[in-house]
Amino acid sequence: MPEKDIPEPSRSTPTSFTSTLDDEVMDRPKQAQLNSIQAMRGVAAILVVVSHIILSLRPQIRHADIKPPEWLQHGFNVGACGVDLFFIISGFIIVYVTSRSKSGLLGCRDFVIKRLIRIYPTYWFFLLFSIGGLVIRAQLSSEMYAGDRFPIAIPWIIRSIFLFPAYKPGGSQDFGPLLGPGWTLSFELFFYAVFAVCLCTIRSTKLRAQSVAAISVTLGCLGTIFADQLIEIPVLRMVTHPLLFEFAFGCLLATQCERLAKLRFSVSVSLVSVGLGLLVFDHIYQLHPGKLGLTRPIIYGVPCGLLFTGIVSAELRGMLNVHRWLIAIGDASYATYLSHSAITLKVLGIAWLTTGFYHQTPLLVVLLLNLAACLVVGQLFYYLVEIRMINGLRAWCLPMRASPSNVSSPSSPNESAPASAHNG
Repeated sequence: MPEKDIPEPSRSTPTSFTSTLDDEVMDRPKQAQLNSIQAMRGVAAILVVVSHIILSLRPQIRHADIKPPEWLQHGFNVGACGVDLFFIISGFIIVYVTSRSKSGLLGCRDFVIKRLIRIYPTYWFFLLFSIGGLVIRAQLSSEMYAGDRFPIAIPWIIRSIFLFPAYKPGGSQDFGPLLGPGWTLSFELFFYAVFAVCLCTIRSTKLRAQSVAAISVTLGCLGTIFADQLIEIPVLRMVTHPLLFEFAFGCLLATQCERLAKLRFSVSVSLVSVGLGLLVFDHIYQLHPGKLGLTRPIIYGVPCGLLFTGIVSAELRGMLNVHRWLIAIGDASYATYLSHSAITLKVLGIAWLTTGFYHQTPLLVVLLLNLAACLVVGQLFYYLVEIRMINGLRAWCLPMRASPSNVSSPSSPNESAPASAHNG
């Protein structure tokens, strides 16, 4: 998820339009943020967290000798669509917030530094917990821990530190680092690299967005055509995966803000309705494409694209007000989907098993308690650690320049975090 001097509590800003950018291209609102995007980040984070809570409850219930209810057996795989929504948001926001940024080597340098600072420090913080948990879980009995157990593979841990694409140890082709959400961050980093090259070489915002989209679509098509040959090499599998179509869609949509603002409200409502309907259809018929399924951009990407377009267009038209609590969840979404995998669900799983809590409490209540705990931990880390850490690093690496064009508002979190989540 991506760029402000880091997310502080969001404030609503009126929508209005200015003249064209780059002497030619696109109009966009004066506001530094779109609150609906922060809200969608919050919803996407909740969807992903709920799907992982259900996945984590299944083995724990079996160990507690409790018959799982139908809803737990059915699962909530469609919650993984939060990842696809994050990818679309990421493509949109990177174009949206860099439309007035400098191009060339200087602009590219600042962009890369901001992105690396935004992703790695928070990720490394929670990765330390995952490394510690890897060692501790190896010592726990099945009565105390019922989740995944991986061997302590040093090469895999090193790749995890740098988010270098790799398969998990054990001979499977399960793609991802030790800290589960990192598989989406690997995609984000590659997308940022492509965008940085275009930012360095292309001045026009619209042409830059189109170039990034064209590269992403071309690579995604190659990955679809040669999927069987590329699957053996995780790096090539990632950089040619059709999930890049979702970044491309977000990039292209960001160049159409003026047109989006002119859409009738009934059209926006229709787009949202169709998107939600398709996701409900996916859930009912269990059309889960898997983490890296080639059909994922169709099954999850298309509905999320419709949802995103409808909601953003409604806000640009001034027809949508977003609740502050949902914006707050979106602000802390990066911390939430990293911490829920690294700490919260692991600790709660051990606590519930050792105390016999599952025998005393309805599973739906357990799910809601777990969700609340994940959101609270994310908020606490965001306000107490993340804001200070990222702003401090940016102040050290990128001293504020005198030019007004380089001053960004600290209350505009639309680039607050990499737009990705965990284990879709």
